[in-house]
Amino acid sequence: MKSKIVFLFSGQGSQYPNMGKELFLNHPIFRKSIENSNVVFTNRLHRSLIDELYYNNTFHFNELLITHPAIVAIEIAMLETIKAYNVFPDYVFGQSLGEFVAAVASGVWTASDALEAAIEQAKRVGRSSVSGGMLTVVSSVAHREFKVYEQYGLYLAMDNFKGHFTVSGSLTNLDRYQHKLETDQILYSRVPVNVPFHSSLILEGFNGFSYLGGLDTELSTPNVSYVSSLNGGLKKRFDYQYFDQVVSSYSDFSKGICYLEQQEPCLYIDLGPSGTSANFTKRSIAKESKSYVYTILSPYTNVFRQLEKLTNNL
Repeated sequence: MKSKIVFLFSGQGSQYPNMGKELFLNHPIFRKSIENSNVVFTNRLHRSLIDELYYNNTFHFNELLITHPAIVAIEIAMLETIKAYNVFPDYVFGQSLGEFVAAVASGVWTASDALEAAIEQAKRVGRSSVSGGMLTVVSSVAHREFKVYEQYGLYLAMDNFKGHFTVSGSLTNLDRYQHKLETDQILYSRVPVNVPFHSSLILEGFNGFSYLGGLDTELSTPNVSYVSSLNGGLKKRFDYQYFDQVVSSYSDFSKGICYLEQQEPCLYIDLGPSGTSANFTKRSIAKESKSYVYTILSPYTNVFRQLEKLTNNL
């Protein structure tokens, strides 16, 4: 039985300095896509996305106005690159900001619309007074089951796989919970964002108004099966408010993978910058699963070798 191809897209927290630089310098399709994104970025922000990604001394990890569109641009470029190898998805599945590009891959909206939306979303949050952060608990079934984070005023942002979850809230409350985790000798990592995504706090940044509805184009019905991180199943109709919901509401990555595993064996291809979605997927599927998970781009892989290996095995 031939495996179904699933494109995976990750969100905030998957960024790092010089992501995709090897492809930008040596792969014409990837480079052209980034250059196209740079036109949108420069027109809206009067800055160069290419400079921010590859030529400034310090990548702005905590500047949402840079990281939000940068992640989207990298994933769009990865999408265009993989399509050039005649690899096309049967399903798309994004988490959080990754759904912006999943919608591009499934024909819901265009690449430029996705970038415009990411920029405007970052602007609205920047104009607000909302602040905070996110923290990932690496392994604690007990803290998740008994909702220990709620004792510290935090919100459950994401379930990534069993015992691995992300919480969101104010910096003060995150610091308090971090101390608890250290006391309990539980591994954690702070997500490199200064915004409490996937919490009710982020809604203050949107002020109950969705600019995204002001975009000129209408959203289309997906032409590829689209798995939503909000309900863990297929989504067939979209409005612009949905793309505010995907960064402000709770998401369950493992539930989406569970849905996909119930269909047929899958070949999961992570088109995010860091292999985050591939990592979550490997830990969400059963040991006896006949599915395969593939990472292309990360700080630790030879991207051209990974592309060659993938295409040779299809």
